[in-house]
Parts: sequence; structure tokens; C-alpha cells
Amino acid sequence: MTASAPQYSRPRKSARYLLDCRAVVVPDSDPSARVQVNTTDISEGGMSVISPATLQPDAAVTVEFVFPITAEFFRAGAWIRNRSGFRYGLEFVSVAPAQARMIRRFGHETGVVG
Repeated sequence: MTASAPQYSRPRKSARYLLDCRAVVVPDSDPSARVQVNTTDISEGGMSVISPATLQPDAAVTVEFVFPITAEFFRAGAWIRNRSGFRYGLEFVSVAPAQARMIRRFGHETGVVG
């Protein structure tokens, strides 16, 4: 059985790319409460992760990981915007031009989700 890309009801502002790697989510309210998560996809506007721990909706967090293939370290501030089961949607607070280039470079190496 193969995983299929999520179906969205409206067009996205930016392309989403499959991203399967480990990441750390650090709540701004408690930096010692680091949560290991698995990523599922990323865009210049945000990403989704699978978390075994409950993350608080609308919480400010920092997400950190290393892109597979390109091996570039990524760190960004984000808001937890939605949840569906163990899957969480994170919206980046702001993405610097260099970070946007990292996301696009990774996407060109792997392909667009939708």
C-alpha cells in the first residue's frame, strides 16, 4: 500500500514537498519540553508533522531538522495551527530568503506534492 498526498479544498500559496525526516518541536513557553516528531511535508508557509505527544493549538514553537539529501540545517519559528489525530499543521512565523531557497532546493530534488 502506498501513501497518497493529502487532498486540499483550495489552492496553496506555495508548493508543498514531501519531507520524511525526524524533527524537534520546541514550545516557546517551555524550551525544556522538546518533542521528537516526524515530518510529512513542507512549503515556504509551513509544514506538517506527526507527533506522539500532544501539542497545544495556537502555541508558538520552534521547529528544527536537517533536510534529507541536501543535509541543510533548518530552524524556524512557527504556530501550531491545526490538528487531525496525531498530525499537526505548523505555520511558519517568517521565512528568511535563505530558508525559502533551502525549501525550494529540497523540493527540486524530491518533487512537488501538490
